[in-house]
Amino acid sequence: MSNKCDAKMIIKNHLDKKAKEDVVFAEKYNNCGKTIDDCFNYILSEARKRGSSVCMADDEVFGLAVHYFDELEIKAPDNVPECEVSAISVSEESSDKVEEASKAESLMDLLDEM
Repeated sequence: MSNKCDAKMIIKNHLDKKAKEDVVFAEKYNNCGKTIDDCFNYILSEARKRGSSVCMADDEVFGLAVHYFDELEIKAPDNVPECEVSAISVSEESSDKVEEASKAESLMDLLDEM
């Protein structure tokens, strides 16, 4: 997968799974009026604060996504940076093999503005 829609879906799937497992998070996730699009824009904005060429591990991205929904005072950014996003989705069956083969795989690569 290699576009923003795919990355959003990976993040949404992670959040949906977390909501099924954590009732406290589920209440915030389902009732706060925030959207996956705004969450994704928040993640992009936070990544851009780190520089113009940023690579983030899955845990970092998912942590920012959970944080966005956990904290009601966090709002979607007004100014979303232009960037290129790369996402890698791995099936559960092959995730162990992929992890062994390459611990450096990331969910997102934010590249210089085009």
